Amino acid sequence: MVSYFMKKYAMSEKGALNLKKAIFSHTLVNLTKLFAPMIGFMFLFQYIGILKSIESYNFTSVHYIALIVVMMIVMFLIARWDYVRLYTNVYNESANSRIELAEKLKKLPLSYFGKRDLADLAETMMNDMNLYETIFSHAVPHIYSTAISTSIIALMLIFYNWKLALAALWVIPISILIIFLSKKSQKKIVQGWIDDNRKVFDNLQENIEQIEQIKSYNLEDRMLNDFLKN
Repeated sequence: MVSYFMKKYAMSEKGALNLKKAIFSHTLVNLTKLFAPMIGFMFLFQYIGILKSIESYNFTSVHYIALIVVMMIVMFLIARWDYVRLYTNVYNESANSRIELAEKLKKLPLSYFGKRDLADLAETMMNDMNLYETIFSHAVPHIYSTAISTSIIALMLIFYNWKLALAALWVIPISILIIFLSKKSQKKIVQGWIDDNRKVFDNLQENIEQIEQIKSYNLEDRMLNDFLKN
């Protein structure tokens, strides 16, 4: 899996390993969210059993309070561990990527910068790396962990009651189908957003380079209006 992440997301070995750990930790976080309904079902089954004179486990209010406290402690510890795996390591990987990119730029000849748009390079260093952080801290691990935890919960429901599983999970294939059918539209929207960002950076770079002429001819308002229009 580590080699797969390295190839698919152009990550270092350490970054791919941290992504694997983040997926595992966030899967545990998703599964711990079952604790609350489990305790609720336990209480409900015990109460129904008492009403119907069916012998069941005999938990007192003290037992339930103890279970809730233990549940909250476990959820807190797992969530704290997940935070380090999910965010801190991703930001460290992003920082390493920025440093690596800067080191590569230092080794490039001056002719390279003469042929390239400096605004485009600046946006790659800033916006694209910020987008990288957002994707790998708020999207990629969540997608994988959600798929894994949903599969586990689905199997549990199927073994418990397949009719209940069918009633609860029928929306999943429809959601996947909608995502698949809208994939082309999503790519178009994202590409448009990227193009707009690059256009803004180009205009900003041009205005900064011409700031002396703009001030000399009192064109600040016109420059600002043109910038806001773009």
